Amino acid sequence: MINRAARALILQGLGEHFGFVDETANPDLDDILSNFADGDFVCAWIGDALVATGALIPETSDVRRLVRMLATVDQRRKGVGSKVLRH
Repeated sequence: MINRAARALILQGLGEHFGFVDETANPDLDDILSNFADGDFVCAWIGDALVATGALIPETSDVRRLVRMLATVDQRRKGVGSKVLRH
């Protein structure tokens, strides 16, 4: 369930940003748990609705890169992204 919901939310965000989605250009979303196993993939839920995601992937032993960070349109500017980042 997490993979499907997170994939859908991220692709929706990419579509909003770029105006289109090439699903083949995002193979890391096919198996999020495996592809982000070396980092941290955070999901924020309100009830059973996924409202935000964010991932930290290791670049070096003490540096991580933030990727796949987004919130649903209705949750933007409400602090959910900040909470995901702080987590």
